Amino acid sequence: MGEGKANESLLRGFSLDHGTDLAVSVDGMPINERTHAHGQGYTDLNFMIPELGDQQSNTPRAPISRPRGDFASVGTVDIGYLDRIDHQVDVAAGTMSFQHLFAAGSHDLPDGTVLGALELQHYDGPWDSPDNQRKLNAALRYSEGEADNGYSLTAMYYGGLWDATPTSRNARSRGA
Repeated sequence: MGEGKANESLLRGFSLDHGTDLAVSVDGMPINERTHAHGQGYTDLNFMIPELGDQQSNTPRAPISRPRGDFASVGTVDIGYLDRIDHQVDVAAGTMSFQHLFAAGSHDLPDGTVLGALELQHYDGPWDSPDNQRKLNAALRYSEGEADNGYSLTAMYYGGLWDATPTSRNARSRGA
């Protein structure tokens, strides 16, 4: 339990168990991990800065149709990344010590565009023992041309730390 792992999702009546039955890609890069302690196909999108998501296509597939590989039994999600973004800084705060900072901008060069973005986040979560989750995401992207006649090069950094909720503490909070 806690903030440092991938979220569980539901789609078409299936519990996707951290994405094991949903093929996910970000800008053409497959995200599902072949082997993981949580199961084959585990998908963790914590590295992605949500504000940079450009387009998303969700292609539901019948469970017996597997044109997209091992993890597409329930569907596929393809997320694109922006090539340009207006200069911006966004600061948010909320309950359970939620704090979020997002800063981004892009600059046109003679032959292309460079985009930079930074995301900082802190969250304790609803647990008896706070998670103290800290996340840092950074992205630097150079793109030239259009999607059908161009290219992009993206460098990303993700760092995440949190205090895992102790199992015994978890059991007490459920009344066990």
